[in-house]
Amino acid sequence: MIIHGRYLPQQASFLLFYWMEFIEGELEKRDREIEKREESEWIPLVASRLTLIHRLKKALVWYTHGETDKIENYINRKNNSQTLPVLRGSYMPDRFKPLITLPKINIQVVNKILKDADLQPINIENMNTLSEYYNLLDTLEKLCGVGEHCVLKYSLRKRKNSPPTKTAVYCNLLSHDERKQKLHKSLWHFRKYNKCLAIVGKLRGRLETVFDPFVTGQSARVDKSGMITLNLKTHHYYFNENSVESIIKDIDIPSIIFSCVAVSVFSLRKQFTLRSQMQGSLDPFLSYILNICRNRAGETKWDLIASIHPLEDVINNLSEKEAQHMLTQIMSYQIPIAKFMQAQWEKGVNDCVKSNMKVPRAGTTSVNSTGWNVVVSAYCNSLRFIRTLCHSLDIKPPLLIKSMRLTAADQMYWAKLYGMPLCSDLLVFEELARSGITPWGIILNQIANISPDKIIKICANHKVDPSGWLGIRESKYRYTDKSSNEYHDQICGVCVPNDQFVQNVLKTLGAFGYKSKK
Repeated sequence: MIIHGRYLPQQASFLLFYWMEFIEGELEKRDREIEKREESEWIPLVASRLTLIHRLKKALVWYTHGETDKIENYINRKNNSQTLPVLRGSYMPDRFKPLITLPKINIQVVNKILKDADLQPINIENMNTLSEYYNLLDTLEKLCGVGEHCVLKYSLRKRKNSPPTKTAVYCNLLSHDERKQKLHKSLWHFRKYNKCLAIVGKLRGRLETVFDPFVTGQSARVDKSGMITLNLKTHHYYFNENSVESIIKDIDIPSIIFSCVAVSVFSLRKQFTLRSQMQGSLDPFLSYILNICRNRAGETKWDLIASIHPLEDVINNLSEKEAQHMLTQIMSYQIPIAKFMQAQWEKGVNDCVKSNMKVPRAGTTSVNSTGWNVVVSAYCNSLRFIRTLCHSLDIKPPLLIKSMRLTAADQMYWAKLYGMPLCSDLLVFEELARSGITPWGIILNQIANISPDKIIKICANHKVDPSGWLGIRESKYRYTDKSSNEYHDQICGVCVPNDQFVQNVLKTLGAFGYKSKK
């Protein structure tokens, strides 16, 4: 619930406190039973775990109260053991937009086509990513001798009790003689050929419908919370409350607390300043929990922590197999991101480069500017994972360059009014784009010859450090010294009181550029 939500850190801590209350109560019950049965080997383990839970509960209380004293001093006090957490409400939405589901396919019909063509059938349980659906589409289109270049149009197909759905209509279809020469014998007959084409058209049409909302929805999660929303599994938090062994060995409480609170901190609605928008810094609470995880390295679920905090000293705790799996997962995720960026670039983002990446005027293009910014942010965040994982595995990272987000016109106006200089990275991005070098072009293998030397030369022309563009710069431990009481609700990047009446009045007045949702 917390991992997939957007709670204030104090709200997340409040919920985690009572989750730990439940675990503590179950452990104390099992502890009394152990003493009666005189199972001495479990007594020190249970006592140690109860001590850890007590420390973590006090840390959570410190967080919810927004104490100004250092967290270590607060935990070491003896007069606050009975203090309970306080809940600071938030009246902003506490969820990301729902992630659209991947299209449904008739697996039996598809597998029969594949089997008749002497190809390996697919397992629907393995169809978990957009890339796997596009791989299936590519296989079926090759069987029919068509491809994306053969799509004539998308027709709307009516359905009973459901809205119309898109279906791809292909051109340059093969005659009987051509099918005998180019296709598998299972598709020589026109009925089987047409049936396969109909299935392929439906699949391409459905992927065309879900592509943009699915990529932007997934990117919103990767932008804010890294890969953890994709990597969190039941075994990370499930345990049998009737078993001491399960409570102690099946879950690692500090790892779960760090992951949940980190998602809350990184998903905060931030002020529209460069400093506030910097991602990945740890506050005092997260730093304290991470130190506990380091001191219990053998029990820590490093795959969870690495999924949201990909620094070198964290990634190095992964096994080679775990690091390789995470790298493969992130690299496969780059394909739909690149396709989305390329499509938006062709719709009009390429023209925005001439105006220093200013958001196009409403109604002049079909650019999804919000989607572009979310996807670019997710892409840049994933570069942190790729480069750190490659360094940990002692392999050369792929040559991937940054992309730039679109900036609202009012923000550019205020920056100009206050005499703020233009970001030099924009000039580098503009010259790279003019040279035909784009992030999506590199990922989709559309650029024949590209070398780091060319990027270094362009960076030198604009007096920009090339390490940020090439990933040479090492990841640094970033720490933000701020207490928890600085976290507030935001309207359009401006802090507002945590009061529902005040927030509704401000929204009604259109404060800070807020526009009501229709």
